[in-house]
Amino acid sequence: MNILGIWRRNSVYFYLTFFSAGTQGIITQLFVRNYYPDYKELLLPIILVTGSIAYVLGIWLSGKYLDLPINIIKIMLCLNFAGFFGVLIAKSMIFYIIFYALACFSCNFAYNFLDHYFINSSEQIEISTHVKSMLSYQMLAFMLAPLFFSISTGNIILLLSVITFIAIVSLTPIFRKEEKTDEHIVIDKKAIKGKIILSIEEKLFIFYTTLFMAIVAMAISMMVYILSEYYSFPNFAVKSGISLMIMSISAGLGILIVRSSSESDFNTDDKAFAYKNFRPRLQSTIILLTLSMTLLLLAKLFDSFIFVAAILAVLGFVNGLFLSSTRKFAGITSVRKNRPELLTVFNNLQSISSLLGYGICIVLSIIVRHLNINFYSFLMMIIIIALLIEQVLIFIWLHFNRRELKNK
Repeated sequence: MNILGIWRRNSVYFYLTFFSAGTQGIITQLFVRNYYPDYKELLLPIILVTGSIAYVLGIWLSGKYLDLPINIIKIMLCLNFAGFFGVLIAKSMIFYIIFYALACFSCNFAYNFLDHYFINSSEQIEISTHVKSMLSYQMLAFMLAPLFFSISTGNIILLLSVITFIAIVSLTPIFRKEEKTDEHIVIDKKAIKGKIILSIEEKLFIFYTTLFMAIVAMAISMMVYILSEYYSFPNFAVKSGISLMIMSISAGLGILIVRSSSESDFNTDDKAFAYKNFRPRLQSTIILLTLSMTLLLLAKLFDSFIFVAAILAVLGFVNGLFLSSTRKFAGITSVRKNRPELLTVFNNLQSISSLLGYGICIVLSIIVRHLNINFYSFLMMIIIIALLIEQVLIFIWLHFNRRELKNK
């Protein structure tokens, strides 16, 4: 696939990620801080939980109706653009939540529908290329969105102008794509309508991925507050944008390092296939590095933004490794076993894990209001415990995988 073909296929992912990264990472945090500062630890997770529910519904419904004409994507993209505009101009909590929920629902409906379309129209050996290019465009959006929104907050004309420009450039390839209006995704209808049945390894993979994504969601949703209140940095809004940009750049490097699929990855039995593509040693390395960096962040060894930025660069890198390796495993397993439901479940994990993460933040905010403890120290301790559980899940996955291999 040439560069132009890659752009046409992945530009829409850039736009959708620009929306989600901007709203989750910066816009919603600053909205709550500006209009409801006394209740920010409680209201921020409530808004983000509402958005996550909308995200979950978007992917769930799109997974149920993959047999709809593919032009449904264009309708959802228009709804997302309208909701995005509404979020940027809203000053009322009610209107903000309504526009945010609309944009989140349409975002994930379009995302999951497109993902199934591209995965099912690709050869198995091309799936890892699709995953890498898609994630690279998403990381580019994650890099640019927080920085842009952190430095342009308050300039509504600039915000609306830039968003309109990005939407036109990114979505034009989708709207200009000449498709039959009744074109459908070629897929087994029984698979998308039937009951989801996962193997033990796949269930453990889902639990592992969900928990790690929840950790990332908690950290990103509180980034502004961690820098402004736990580390007491001045110019925290700009530093938050820079921090998220650093994490995205290093995540992009992590994505590129994960090797592409080869023919040997597919020409194995199911258990060897699972081991080769889940790569438990890599997952353990990801968890141990994340645990180490979280401990350093909690310890506050140096009251310096450079110190924090270095930690976030490592965290971003391991997150890139995690995203690329788990996304690749879900995509090629879905195609190899003709299991579209696995890809739909995986695509919904980001939203489900966000619900889990924001729910934990709500509970923590209620607890710290009754106890004399620091919210952000408590949050990082919870993250450390979750990472230890992650390592246990990897050991359990290995146990079941090796047991099945011995039985063959």
